[in-house]
Amino acid sequence: MKSGKELGRDTIVAIITLYKEGYNCKDIATHVGIGVLQVKKKTKKFQDGGGDAIPTPKPRSGQPRKISNHISKFHSPLQYNSCIKATT
Repeated sequence: MKSGKELGRDTIVAIITLYKEGYNCKDIATHVGIGVLQVKKKTKKFQDGGGDAIPTPKPRSGQPRKISNHISKFHSPLQYNSCIKATT
């Protein structure tokens, strides 16, 4: 998986299920297709949470992304210039 991407709930459930079955972190990482460090972080979060609930991803903090300039190309010029009138 690329860096900076959050794991989906299905992936987290698979990690925790395999961890409960007794697999080690390296085997889980190979099976799921992610890094060993990510598996260790999720299993640690699972252990710290009491071992009952599956850890859910928290909402990201910070300012949301702004609309990029390439989207503004698709807006009609009529929308921005009130002097131009459409003819039908």
